Amino acid sequence: MRTCALILVGGIVLLVAACAVEQLQITRKKQSYPEKQLSVERTYRGKQCIAIEITEGSRRTRAFSINSKTVMAESDEDNDGFFESFMIFDPATGDFEWFIRTTNNIVVPVSSERLQEARSRKRAADKALTELIGK
Repeated sequence: MRTCALILVGGIVLLVAACAVEQLQITRKKQSYPEKQLSVERTYRGKQCIAIEITEGSRRTRAFSINSKTVMAESDEDNDGFFESFMIFDPATGDFEWFIRTTNNIVVPVSSERLQEARSRKRAADKALTELIGK
């Protein structure tokens, strides 16, 4: 009797584990817009988008998310496969830091001036989007 209960319990645990793995399946969806030299590829774990790669002309950008919040993005400016810059984001505040990666794997922060310009552009874009959605 005890053996049957363990097998039954084991069967239920195996069934639950199989369902959980199936719900976390990795899938990719790609959209192409040749007239705009643009392609977008999204990577999902289950139904959650965890990465997006955008190729526009010779520039590739990848963004990585947790709980639908972007936490990191990197950019390959000349499509040579080497991502020259990356940003890390604080999803709670929307703040970010921007770094340059050299070919010998040295990482340095961008100048304070470039960072402030980027933050100003982001604030302006966020404001415009908020106004657009609010209307």
